[in-house]
Amino acid sequence: MKIIIASDTHKEGDKIARLIDYAKSQGIDTVIDCGDLHGEIQRYKGVNLHAVYWEDASGAMNPIEWHRDVRNIGGTAHENGSTFSLEDIVVFIKHDLAEKESVVPESSLDAAKHALELAGENGQTKLMLFGHTHSFYWSDNDGVIAINPGTLGLGDNENFAVFDSKTKELEYRSLNSDAPVLTIGPDSEYTRIRNVSNYNNKLKFIGRKKNGKEVIVESGVEVSGEYKQIKAELSSIYGKPTFIAINDNDREVLVVGDKEIYEYKKIKKTFTKYDKEGNVVGIEYLIAINDNDREIVVANGKESQEFDEIYDVKQEYLKDGKVVFVANRKVDERTTISQLVVDDDVIVESSTIGEVKIKGDDIAAVTYSGCQMAVFFNGIKTKSYDEINGIEILDEKLAYIAKEGNEMFVVFNGKEGPRYRAEAYGDRISLLTLIGGKIAYTVNQVVDTKSYSEDGKVVVVHDRAESEPYDHTGWNTGVNCLTDAGGVPGYIVKQKNGTDRIIIGGETVAEEKTINIFKFPNGRLCYASKGRLVADGHEVNGYENIDALCEAIDSGRI
Repeated sequence: MKIIIASDTHKEGDKIARLIDYAKSQGIDTVIDCGDLHGEIQRYKGVNLHAVYWEDASGAMNPIEWHRDVRNIGGTAHENGSTFSLEDIVVFIKHDLAEKESVVPESSLDAAKHALELAGENGQTKLMLFGHTHSFYWSDNDGVIAINPGTLGLGDNENFAVFDSKTKELEYRSLNSDAPVLTIGPDSEYTRIRNVSNYNNKLKFIGRKKNGKEVIVESGVEVSGEYKQIKAELSSIYGKPTFIAINDNDREVLVVGDKEIYEYKKIKKTFTKYDKEGNVVGIEYLIAINDNDREIVVANGKESQEFDEIYDVKQEYLKDGKVVFVANRKVDERTTISQLVVDDDVIVESSTIGEVKIKGDDIAAVTYSGCQMAVFFNGIKTKSYDEINGIEILDEKLAYIAKEGNEMFVVFNGKEGPRYRAEAYGDRISLLTLIGGKIAYTVNQVVDTKSYSEDGKVVVVHDRAESEPYDHTGWNTGVNCLTDAGGVPGYIVKQKNGTDRIIIGGETVAEEKTINIFKFPNGRLCYASKGRLVADGHEVNGYENIDALCEAIDSGRI
């Protein structure tokens, strides 16, 4: 008997219809859907459908309607975690046999095996079927075959499986290919296959050998060493397999090619490093649990001191040689204190730490205490406000946007600027910068405060003085590229008529259909417009981009 196994079809009726077309072309009349079937059930009409209802998902159908729709096409509905027989096959079906894990827990396997032993008859092939993880899985557990067909409905792979009870052969298939992605028979040298991919026609998977060890297999060749378990594959570094595995000592190792780079009790998180061409060239940082059951950051070739918990590494500062992260210190069973750590020094402690900004030796961090927020700047706490965001360090001075009640304003070097309404979604302050040593920014104020509309006016504020108001409708119009143009504000105004203007000191100095960016090197106006570069009002050629043009001006070459 041949059956088709599908799962996680969700509401993709067209894909179900294509699956049924395939079934009819192969003379297969039984399809088992392993759950997350949220609609379009009528598309299964014409085959003998067996399906399991899974309600704990967003978009799940009402159970009464789901059972009605299955019954209306002559299908059979099964309870999650139940068994049923099909000629020479006995099936245990549970959508969530694995909870988003790539390996089915032993406890789940044992429970399914027990159910199959009770329900099955001598000579019947025993199958345990599941879905939920959206990832293919096959294993042979002493004659009990576990199968997850992946997802038919989500993504572009559109996967399903075909099982032949006579030959015990399984085909892992895609609706997008005539040939099976992978064929597994009873004589397979692996007892478990998972994490299958077929990128660029290179078939790759994690296989468990008969000695119980796992390996990575690519195009039929084992490309890794043997491990107790391969936990997670990472992006290949210089084309070498890169992954986290559990070794024979039950410790986790990070492996690149055939070399174990790091070994810890547990590797909690990794982040890869890329070069300018987008190639993965190393590990930017990792968070690990050491033998003291405490967490550390490993970055720039060094281990940090240990903390109770580390949850936020500020990777933007790693390129400058700084290791910056937020850690938690447990006070008691119910209370934790957040800590901002910079190069192993605890800079500030608070109930919660939010936005962080570091520039040179200056360090600023938003802290929360109850319903109030403040900024710690170089160890000194600012005044508290209802809300603080957009912190900047400008010329060694702190600037940020604060809110009190329904008002918003900028605080620069400890002084509050003019207050503006902050009642609507589109009311905002942005583009904080220094112009001629004075704080400058833009203020958007919408017309309709009761809706999510962006329509309104925007002004440029410089040293408390406002520009004329400009139209602002969403992200297509308004002000951007606020720049110091010789001590006065310079900016681009995107207008409703589709043209862009460059304003310097309140005067229009250029107008084009599209102006992407402008700069003001040595007091000379340069801008880019749809691939054209313009300097001093004249188009110039021979420069790759505006930065190259500005560098030529700065060096005196033009």
